[in-house]
Amino acid sequence: MKKFEDSGNNSALNTYSRHYYEKLAISIHTEGEHPFEKMDTDEIAIVTLEYHKNIVGLFEYLQKCSCAPSVTEFLNDILSVQEVEGRLLARNMKQIDDL
Repeated sequence: MKKFEDSGNNSALNTYSRHYYEKLAISIHTEGEHPFEKMDTDEIAIVTLEYHKNIVGLFEYLQKCSCAPSVTEFLNDILSVQEVEGRLLARNMKQIDDL
């Protein structure tokens, strides 16, 4: 991350991220809202997995927009990690019901 921060183009990253969230993303609750208080475990799991899917979608979108090989490689690495993390998240959410 530090390497990307030092060499990356933050303006382009911010612009692409904003475009993604304006057109494609689910809404993200603002600070002070607590939607999870009114949800059961299954609903929280679904929303959490949707947030994760949304973040992965952002990385995939940024990867498609990228022209720099170093940025593409960086996003490939992030997507590889997120794939594993997504499986772990889903497994952990399923284990909550077992408790």
